[in-house]
Amino acid sequence: MQDELLIELHYLGSTAYYGALLNAQQICIEGHEHYSKGSYRNRMHIATPQGKMRLSIPLIKGKNSQMPVRDVQIAYDENWQLQHWRGILAAYGKSPFFEFYGDELQVFYERKEKYLFDWNWSLFEWINETMNLELVCRMSEEYIKSGVHENDKRDQFTPKLKTQSSSSNVKPYGQVFEDKTGFLPNLSILDMLFCTGPEAVLYIQ
Repeated sequence: MQDELLIELHYLGSTAYYGALLNAQQICIEGHEHYSKGSYRNRMHIATPQGKMRLSIPLIKGKNSQMPVRDVQIAYDENWQLQHWRGILAAYGKSPFFEFYGDELQVFYERKEKYLFDWNWSLFEWINETMNLELVCRMSEEYIKSGVHENDKRDQFTPKLKTQSSSSNVKPYGQVFEDKTGFLPNLSILDMLFCTGPEAVLYIQ
């Protein structure tokens, strides 16, 4: 087990992201950073018969990269929630454990959060409760400068990296379209939840 982990909040983070969370004694969520574009803060990957599919949350246009993360607002010009839910349903509707968790997840896609951070946090709490992760978390009281925290993993899990440092913490598990795509690592934690159910945490640890 590592000491406290400093990390940003993701949109239904990857299995590698959760591997890092579960390997820490306690977690500090960075709540005072400036928003960073092209990250998992507003996107995730799910499995399809053609491979990985990216689902991105549109944001109200502006200089988001210079904006405090808690001020970044979600755009609803298009019905992205319906698109994301249909993607999730197509990907996991026939997975072994969708019937146990699908209805609870769908509720999130029927309500409109104003801020991206609040949306991510509500899903973060749902995953923790649903998977019984018992993570010890706190929110940063101010922005923590680079080089100050001993276990700073901010921006270590990004779509730009082909491999993730914590991917080895996650054991391969049966996926819905594995016969067509082979095993796809570092998908959203939803993939593991719907495919392995209560045993999901065992594959991460």
